[in-house]
Amino acid sequence: MASLAIARYQNPCDEICWGHAEAYTWRGLAKQELGQQDAAKQDWQQALTINPDYGWANFLLNPTSTVNASQ
Repeated sequence: MASLAIARYQNPCDEICWGHAEAYTWRGLAKQELGQQDAAKQDWQQALTINPDYGWANFLLNPTSTVNASQ
């Protein structure tokens, strides 16, 4: 489902323009559950490329960081 959400972000945003970084973060969590840690980290990094201030993705990549994961 997260991959479908990511694919839909290829279209221009007309109305609600949030959630792109979140979709990568959720897909990364799914990959982590499947034991695909490197692929999960790539998704979380992509989330930060979209939104460099996204605390949750930053926390997942750097769990000992002092950044607030709720951002």
